[in-house]
Amino acid sequence: MIRASAREFAENYIRPHVMEWDEAQTFPLDVFKKLGEHGFMGILVPETYGGSGLGYQEYITILDEISQVCGSIGLSVAAHNSLCTNHILSFANEDQKRFYLPKLASGEWIGAWGLTETGTGSDAGGMTTTAVQDGDYFVLNGSKNFITHAISSLWCGFDKCGQDWHQLSEEHHDSGINVLGSQFSILHPSYWIS
Repeated sequence: MIRASAREFAENYIRPHVMEWDEAQTFPLDVFKKLGEHGFMGILVPETYGGSGLGYQEYITILDEISQVCGSIGLSVAAHNSLCTNHILSFANEDQKRFYLPKLASGEWIGAWGLTETGTGSDAGGMTTTAVQDGDYFVLNGSKNFITHAISSLWCGFDKCGQDWHQLSEEHHDSGINVLGSQFSILHPSYWIS
């Protein structure tokens, strides 16, 4: 049933537009919203947080069916579910889970990921971006040269705070963060997941 549902979705909502999106270099946000309506944006997220509450076998099956029609959409669904959403599910406190996960699982927000830095690539141990607490705020210094889904409405970036690693989640509208550039802004610590 899950395989058939994912296959039907891919055939009806993705296949008719694949070449159009590819040639126009378009990220089809409307399809990701619809993926959320079908439960494919919170596959591993428990139902208590608005997700589908499925396991990894179902996750792989859904990604396989979508990727057979469009590898790019399949990879984006995987990045959303694994890189952003699953890290919040795994490491956020309860209030943060209740705030972020329903919006991610529904497709209202598309999850992104900021790890890659000049000189270290995706080697998390070699990152140089830092966060230093300054009163009620953290000052982030560093740069990212690739952010998966940088056009999305939620992003997760990693940096070093002393010897501790933290994951930062932030809505980028009205936040002062330029996620496409190399500068970070001063953020309130309520956005930190530790």
